[in-house]
Amino acid sequence: RAGTPQCAGPRAHAGASEAEGDWAVGMKAFWEPGEDAALRRLRDFVDNIETHKRPDRHRGDQRNTSLLSPHLRFGELSPRACYAEAMRAPAHLRHGFVRRLLWRDLSYAELYRWPDMPEVSQRKQYEEQRWSGSADQLRRWQRGQTGFPLVDAAMRHLWHEGYINNYLRHVTACFLIDYLDISWKDGFRWYDYTLVDSDAAINARLWQQGGHSGISQWNFVLHPVYAAKNADPEGEYVRRWVPEMAGMPTEFIHCPWEAPLELLSLGVRLGATYPKRTPLDADAARRRHLQGILRVREAHPEMLGEDGTE
Repeated sequence: RAGTPQCAGPRAHAGASEAEGDWAVGMKAFWEPGEDAALRRLRDFVDNIETHKRPDRHRGDQRNTSLLSPHLRFGELSPRACYAEAMRAPAHLRHGFVRRLLWRDLSYAELYRWPDMPEVSQRKQYEEQRWSGSADQLRRWQRGQTGFPLVDAAMRHLWHEGYINNYLRHVTACFLIDYLDISWKDGFRWYDYTLVDSDAAINARLWQQGGHSGISQWNFVLHPVYAAKNADPEGEYVRRWVPEMAGMPTEFIHCPWEAPLELLSLGVRLGATYPKRTPLDADAARRRHLQGILRVREAHPEMLGEDGTE
């Protein structure tokens, strides 16, 4: 379909029977729809909820999240059923999961109050923000071809299974907004198209937070290299979803541009077998993005409190 670029995902993980052009083959293989499957997954998650603690739930190379969001999205599970089942777990282990159930309701409350939230900034002044990112950069992000291995692995994974965990959603969203300087609205539309658990309220609320225009805003930025210490410390996630990097030593797998020239013998050639990174200077790109935010704030002093907060 025009305007829906496919990722160069790892064919070795797609399955030998994959039909040419069947985008959903990986999703069909991974997800089991229906209430019975949802209840089994819920009980299994609560039985093993100790893996959901931070930083384990950030890992891309391990299945440490509940994987319940598609079942909630399509009504195969209710949030009340999830809450009741979670009460079986010790309070200090269920805390993070229960918070996410409450945030889900908060998203719906915001959508009720701002029904145009998927399309219009909640802080209206941010509709004036100018974004400098290009259509080519957006396409490279969508296809998992940015040259930053963790970002590329997550975006290819998203295309293949229709899911990435919350931490990787933050990593890829931060990269699009803070480093490529591309509007949160483009990220929202792509996630809405590719996620099996896509939910207008949750999706819009989180993208608005990342895009600085939401009622609350993220007070962190996840660097596309440094975030890998939590998400993929040994590089196995990248090796799975970015097979071009399979031979790269762990020391350089998240920053291949720092690898010595002799690694060319491993078949990793930036700009040939794997794309050169964009932007070349991530820190400078983020500073330029912040200047755009400051211009919006300076243009609307009436929206600032005495302490400088909006």
